[in-house]
Amino acid sequence: MTASFVLLSDETLAAPAASMTATVDTAYRMFRVTFFGIKDGTPGYGIIRLNSDAGNNYIYQRISADNTTVAGVRGSANAALRPMSAFDIAANGTQMWTCDIEKPLATTPARATSSGSIFGDLATDAICYESATNEWANTADLIDEITVLASAGDFAIGSRMLVEGVEP
Repeated sequence: MTASFVLLSDETLAAPAASMTATVDTAYRMFRVTFFGIKDGTPGYGIIRLNSDAGNNYIYQRISADNTTVAGVRGSANAALRPMSAFDIAANGTQMWTCDIEKPLATTPARATSSGSIFGDLATDAICYESATNEWANTADLIDEITVLASAGDFAIGSRMLVEGVEP
């Protein structure tokens, strides 16, 4: 029998909020987080914390494209996964991404891949693309909580986070 994703959480904001959280069963070892963020009047981007870990335990590497400019960067000792962070969501702008997270054993780091799009400048409707890989260095716990946070300000009404999972 082939395992397939099941919906674990579906949250749409009815009021502005700085974060959206899904509590998940540790029986799940692979997750897909789909996020559609609408920013308030403060530019920023969405980040992911696992198990409320705000320590510098995350590493990322990304490729971003804005018009014809392509750039890559690597960052270590971060306080969250960064599925898309090369470009801020403009004030009152939108960001859309999907992040696949795998942590098959408590003793291994979590690995994540993500891709998505963002309107980098609402005045010119310049759409930007980004693809990233991330690692959560925790080698003691399985994932039991996934939180998407705004890097600044809040997400506006209508922002939505879906979390799906697959059991091993």
